[in-house]
Amino acid sequence: MAAKEYIYWLCCSFRSSVFDKIFWAGRIFFYSSEPLLALKAVENNIKNSKKTDIIGRHRESPTARENKLFYFYATRNILWLIWRHYPLSSAVLKLFFNIFHAFRSLKHFFFSSFIFGLLTGFFFCEKKDLKKRFVIKSFQEARIFPVIGLVWVFCIINLSIFLRGVR
Repeated sequence: MAAKEYIYWLCCSFRSSVFDKIFWAGRIFFYSSEPLLALKAVENNIKNSKKTDIIGRHRESPTARENKLFYFYATRNILWLIWRHYPLSSAVLKLFFNIFHAFRSLKHFFFSSFIFGLLTGFFFCEKKDLKKRFVIKSFQEARIFPVIGLVWVFCIINLSIFLRGVR
């Protein structure tokens, strides 16, 4: 399978000084680390801005999500992120939407990696994260609650396709 290229409607970039200021701990978050970086930036009062003239290019791996490490790290890291930053009401909703992630892992025959990431995320969270929570007060504060928005977009698209077929 050849690598694919996409042009997305959303791109995120950071100055290197931002990494220095927030004491980036890349040793922990190998995958799904963009939301963590955004939250640490908010936590450290780093200003963000919207630019409409930037084009981001993303190359998809030929194996894409067909990798057991993807399911392990993505599951573990999102659980740690939820614990540290999400309000409890949003955290429950976010965990519910991660069920879709479990179904994808079944499709690629990596459900055991998903379960291992789930167990690691729940039982082996670093103690410093358990003691210090920086809870985002609202979706508008950081605007990094991506899965909830994407799930609604996909639901609306699928519903509109279904309704077109019914007519």
